[in-house]
Amino acid sequence: MTIAVNVQPSRRRKAIPFLAPETLERSLGHKFELRLGANENPFGPSPRAIEAGIEEFSRLAWYADPESHRLRRHLARTIGVQENHLIFGNGIDDLLDVATRHLLDANGVAIATAGTYPMFAYYVSLHGGRLVTVPYSSAIAVDLARLEQQAVRFNASVVYVANPDNPSGAYIEPDRIEAFAASLPASCILLLDEAYVDFSSGSGAEHIPSVTPSRLSKVVRLRTFSKAHGLAGLRIGYAIAHEQHIEYLERSHKYSGVNRIAQAAASAALEDHGHLAAVVSQTIAERPYFAEVGKSLGWTALPSNASFVTFDVGDRTTALEWVDAFARCGVFIRRCRVPPLESCVRITVGTQAERRRLEQIVAGIGKSVGVHDVENACFDLLDSHR
Repeated sequence: MTIAVNVQPSRRRKAIPFLAPETLERSLGHKFELRLGANENPFGPSPRAIEAGIEEFSRLAWYADPESHRLRRHLARTIGVQENHLIFGNGIDDLLDVATRHLLDANGVAIATAGTYPMFAYYVSLHGGRLVTVPYSSAIAVDLARLEQQAVRFNASVVYVANPDNPSGAYIEPDRIEAFAASLPASCILLLDEAYVDFSSGSGAEHIPSVTPSRLSKVVRLRTFSKAHGLAGLRIGYAIAHEQHIEYLERSHKYSGVNRIAQAAASAALEDHGHLAAVVSQTIAERPYFAEVGKSLGWTALPSNASFVTFDVGDRTTALEWVDAFARCGVFIRRCRVPPLESCVRITVGTQAERRRLEQIVAGIGKSVGVHDVENACFDLLDSHR
């Protein structure tokens, strides 16, 4: 039995690759108890970031610094790059928009993995580009060799790679990324989305090697404060690139830049190394336990180097049923839409308390979504926890 979540999308939402949890809540008629679908940071931001943001409220009547000077200087020192190699935006999605507009000429070709983070494809289409995709490898990993082949074949302007990949969770080592960038055609830029790189090992710092102009000439790296730093609601991210790319990106970016609360909170977050380390270590520690929750249902967990675990549940129909069943039980998760991952669902790694509550909900649903009383079981679970 499929329990359909009846959502009537607006004209604007029809173009967006996914629906917000708030949209689904309005359709369902209840709030999600567990938000495990958008890969939000369950541990929250650094207390220093919260304090800095609150302090900045007294200056809300002032426009923000469009150059993000204080944050730019602080970040450059933190990650070891020059200030003119940085640009800030309202999250990675904003910078993807600006980067595709800058890198793609009219009818220019972009290359990406079919089923990877969908906002890149959205912006390629929006700006009149042509997207050529390659499938994941048989190991459900990004196939760099095939991406390179297609980039050469179509004389592509840009290749997009998310590392770790979303939604597969697969990770590519830095030396392979550098070799891949060097192998691309001379006029082709690697757009490297590193939203989840902090979770691939103990810290994200080592994943930014010495950034010299020669290394940067072929790569635009995108990073965010939304995930490990827990500032998703403030929408702030940055790109690391050669100064020539930064200059062009700034020309096509909004002059107003990032809001002043986001700038202040991000700068404070950079100072709190202990909070970042705790978030990363707790996420990595909980990741195998969240994988076990899915395995208890007979699902297959894909290897993950991100703040989520993706599970193969068998087929597309079953994936749809599970997403709907969890939604009825007050749990927001997402499903993957493109083969070979269309049989998969993705669950954010939460706190230990969230995992234990998820285990209770899973036990209440049982191992089969197709049972006739699943909807009643979900409502009983919701009632028992109100």
